[in-house]
Amino acid sequence: MRHPATLPELGRAVSAARALPFGIRPLALLLMLALTGCQAPIRPEPPAPAEPPAAPMPALEAMPAPPPEPPPPTPPPPDVFERLRAQLGSDHCAEDGRQAQWVRLYAPRPERFGARIAPMLPLLDYVLDQVEAAGLPGEFALIPIIESSYRPQARSPAGPAGMWQFTANTARHFGLSVNGERDERLSVVDATEAALQHLGQLQAEHGDWVLAAAGYNAGAFRVRKLLERLDAPPPPGQLPQGLARGTYEYVEKLKAWACMLSEPERFGIALPDADSFEPLTRVTTPPRMQRLDLLSEASGLNAEALRSLNPLLRLAAPARGDKDLLLPENAAAELIAFMDRVKRGEIPLPEPRLHTVVSGDTLSVIARRHGLSVTELQRWNGLGAKSVLRIGQVLRLEPATAGTSARSR
Repeated sequence: MRHPATLPELGRAVSAARALPFGIRPLALLLMLALTGCQAPIRPEPPAPAEPPAAPMPALEAMPAPPPEPPPPTPPPPDVFERLRAQLGSDHCAEDGRQAQWVRLYAPRPERFGARIAPMLPLLDYVLDQVEAAGLPGEFALIPIIESSYRPQARSPAGPAGMWQFTANTARHFGLSVNGERDERLSVVDATEAALQHLGQLQAEHGDWVLAAAGYNAGAFRVRKLLERLDAPPPPGQLPQGLARGTYEYVEKLKAWACMLSEPERFGIALPDADSFEPLTRVTTPPRMQRLDLLSEASGLNAEALRSLNPLLRLAAPARGDKDLLLPENAAAELIAFMDRVKRGEIPLPEPRLHTVVSGDTLSVIARRHGLSVTELQRWNGLGAKSVLRIGQVLRLEPATAGTSARSR
């Protein structure tokens, strides 16, 4: 942009022109004035007004951290049928239909099969626990189905007794008491321990549940001697020729049950609800607590249900030692709480059971009336084989506790 010359600048231009020759003064003056105007300094534009400072940004509020993801729900524990299938082998449902006749026998009406086996589930669940703990084949948990339909009090006219149908000699060999006072073949806890000890030895010897089951049925010695006579052992899962027909049927029955419980849909079988029963708990009880009436009151379980699980329970206490009983979980918790209160002295135990002899009483009559044996009455009351009862004599119906005399009065 061009600006006009100032007065001092015009004066200097005129003085300079006068010093030139007269003829060129006017032209020189005009040229100097033009150059002076072109060299005038450019004044700077006034600065633009400053923009107002930006308003401060409001501080961002801290956002709360998102809540942690909830852990995935814990899957329910496997039920008794799932656990059993996991313990069973995979070759029980033979394609040749060998188990078909036994399936027809055990499940003639498939829709009612579940109702038939539902009462067995608490004891099957308990035995399966012991089988799993021992690392034994699941087929062994099916043996009491074949032997007794899982009835602890079962007795055979031929002599075997209990849920596992031990003979007296085999039971004694594995540490069970079988005498006039006590038959531990009827104890679910004791007999199951003995049976799994026996089966565990057979499984370790043969390495095959089929041979072990055959040994349990026919006798360990018989199966062992038969195998010793063979040039080569039988294929896994098969029995050699030379055993009784009943032993082959015994193994086929076990396979049939394994097939029905592992693949019920094959036969249109309806299994019971696996959660329809209350699991059993093992409770250790001292002698003074092993009275049927006292246990029923302490646990809230009726005497009949207690006795069905523990056939050795009677109105009187056993002779000696702590014993393990089986009770449903809730009843077991009640009994344990009761025994804790007894230990703390909050609840006194009832007085010992006594019987006063009346006319016509004999030891056998008294024993039968109270579910005892004559031997127990004699031992608890210091009586011999030739002792004579007196009218008014007081007899103990349970063993004496520490500090009390066993002599009758």
